Amino acid sequence: MATGPLLLIILPLAMAPIVYFLRRWPIAASLSASVTAMVTAGLCLRLPLDDPAYVLGREFVLDHSSQMVIVFILVTAAILFLCTWFTSRNPSLPFDGVYPEQGRRAQDKRQVHPEHSRRAQETAFIPFGLVILGLLSGVATMRLFLFAALLLEIAAIVAVFAIQGDQQGSTRAGLRYLAMTALALPCFLVAAWLFDLHARNPHNVALAEPAVTLLALGFAILLGVVPFQAWLPAVAVKAAPTVTAFLIGTVNPVLLLLLTSLFQRHPWLIADNQAFQLLTVGGLLTSLVGGLLALGQQDFGRLLAYTALNDLGCLLLGLGTASVEGLTAIALQLVNRSLALVLASVGLATLRRYASSDAFADLGNVAQRMPLVSAGLLAGLLSLAGFPLTGGFASRWPIYRLVYQENHLYAIALALSGGAAALGCWRGLLALLGPDAHPELEREPIPLLRYLPTVAVILILTLLCLALGLFPQLFSPPILKLVEGFTFLGSLR
Repeated sequence: MATGPLLLIILPLAMAPIVYFLRRWPIAASLSASVTAMVTAGLCLRLPLDDPAYVLGREFVLDHSSQMVIVFILVTAAILFLCTWFTSRNPSLPFDGVYPEQGRRAQDKRQVHPEHSRRAQETAFIPFGLVILGLLSGVATMRLFLFAALLLEIAAIVAVFAIQGDQQGSTRAGLRYLAMTALALPCFLVAAWLFDLHARNPHNVALAEPAVTLLALGFAILLGVVPFQAWLPAVAVKAAPTVTAFLIGTVNPVLLLLLTSLFQRHPWLIADNQAFQLLTVGGLLTSLVGGLLALGQQDFGRLLAYTALNDLGCLLLGLGTASVEGLTAIALQLVNRSLALVLASVGLATLRRYASSDAFADLGNVAQRMPLVSAGLLAGLLSLAGFPLTGGFASRWPIYRLVYQENHLYAIALALSGGAAALGCWRGLLALLGPDAHPELEREPIPLLRYLPTVAVILILTLLCLALGLFPQLFSPPILKLVEGFTFLGSLR
């Protein structure tokens, strides 16, 4: 009996307790988790395809599409694990990790915390991240939808601990995430029951409409589509930025894989195009709300959340075009999305560590004190917003063209929503370049050597983000090979 797909689940799960024991040593925990993710990715590339494994009669199969998605989320997670170490390193700052002016202000509010507790909170999610990776690998390889939905719910429960870390203030954000994701499970359970009914009576076309409606509702909840996005800003504000990037950058690709795999295995779901109509409407609404909310934010945490929400709407619209070109564009956009999320999260984590907060009102003159970190943070956010010359624009442009062919007004609204998100980023830039909000406090310069490794990572990620915008064709071969595996789109046009 083949055990290949099971190794992708077992290896991260087996390493999670070891990394949990090492979590108080950030370098050891981060390196161990990163190496585990990369080794699992390498193993995934070497495993034979379409060789099923069975657990209690349940089939796990690694095909080409699931292989590419698993490797993608594992590499993304490995980079985030390393970045977590860089952003949690103790740079020998005075006043327990804050500068003198921050120390005086925080002491007045009785909010000074030791540096080691902050480092523990930022790295505590790493072992739980490994557990989530193992469960997501199970979701990607599980053929039975009901059990894939159950694995997703277990991953959501584990994500609560990843969001909370060692900081009790994040508990409410974690519970909000769990409450929202729990609402999706009944939808999936009833949809799985409808799948069984259709298997027994394949000529009953009346089952398609309720099944599509339930699936649309369940996936909308898990993805955080409007109006189910309430957990996203809460997590972005309360949890470490790398945790937010991890949840969005690893869970969303697996959810989109699961959705397209359902369309592939159950073509009766898309016979009347209702599913793609729901994707189009939901994507447009999500993009508009995300862009407008990003425009009005006053801190970088929420700005990151709503810019990512705007980008998610564009993804759904690309899938709603029901075309091979649209699927190719969203595959490229997923690559840019993860890269931009990692870049923005590293910049935001560094900003929170060295500045008093991430609120625009408190960030005057920070661009002069930390120019490279500020540039990297804005580059990641602008890429999520689809600003020209970034990877986000290169992946969004084909979607703009496809949507324009279907509906001119939708395309214009989509472009305007991206512009609104970019204007929100511009407001953040003006805050970083603005005058010091507290000129009465004595400011000390921030030596570059204190955060040089983080700056090096930000610089590399920024260059990659710009390279993706200028040379998107570099990613075309694996993306085209991935899209070729989905044949259901060819029967629609």
